[in-house]
Amino acid sequence: MSCRRRRLLSLPPALPLLLALAPGCASPTTRALTVAPEPTAQEVADWNERAEAGDPAAQFLLALRLEQGRGEPADPERAARWYGHAAEQGFAPAQNNLGLLCFEGRGVAQDDVAAARWYRAAAEQGFARAQGNLGLLYLLGRGVPRDEARAALWLERAGRQGEPRAQALLGAMHRQGLGVPADARTAARWMRLAAEGGLTDAQFAWGWMLQHGEGVAADGAEAARWYERAAEGGSAVAATQLGLMRLEGRGVARD
Repeated sequence: MSCRRRRLLSLPPALPLLLALAPGCASPTTRALTVAPEPTAQEVADWNERAEAGDPAAQFLLALRLEQGRGEPADPERAARWYGHAAEQGFAPAQNNLGLLCFEGRGVAQDDVAAARWYRAAAEQGFARAQGNLGLLYLLGRGVPRDEARAALWLERAGRQGEPRAQALLGAMHRQGLGVPADARTAARWMRLAAEGGLTDAQFAWGWMLQHGEGVAADGAEAARWYERAAEGGSAVAATQLGLMRLEGRGVARD
């Protein structure tokens, strides 16, 4: 039996990344907006009046408030109805959020096909989060036929608009040659963008690439900095890897 020291983390980060970005087989990107700061009672009354009159932006704001349970208990069924009114008028943020409710089965019956339809409606208007969500559905074959090339196409559209989750998925796909040619440099470029966008799993993956020189010049000190950022964001695996680097004095002072 060899006593040679083994690296604690020998698996590539792409699979954990894909799972982290798609928990429960898939979890599309976050909703379009949050209601902040808390609106006044008068503002909410105004939204109600405008929503009843058919204003899609007001309908969306009411739906978001109901979905999040801001100021009153969450009511996903009412949220879905208001999202639906706005979505039918072509309001892209509402189409994206209604797609997510359909995907998750909150407030409406779970329906991947309907989720894909609403994501597509918003994505074709250029709404970045919907583009990323549609790309993820293509990657997983949920509501649409599995098509890795189409997944990459939609994820790239979202990534070019700054969507970190789409950027991270693109990085993982280029790393594995999934739907796109395998290209370590391109994988590193997308992963760096996602890491800089604040996505914890991408920060860990970018740190890994820096540590091991995947698509980028190896830089242990910079890798440690990104592991530290990921660990501060709650990544246990990044904290473990950072601890191992400190123990061995690789890229950081021995601790």
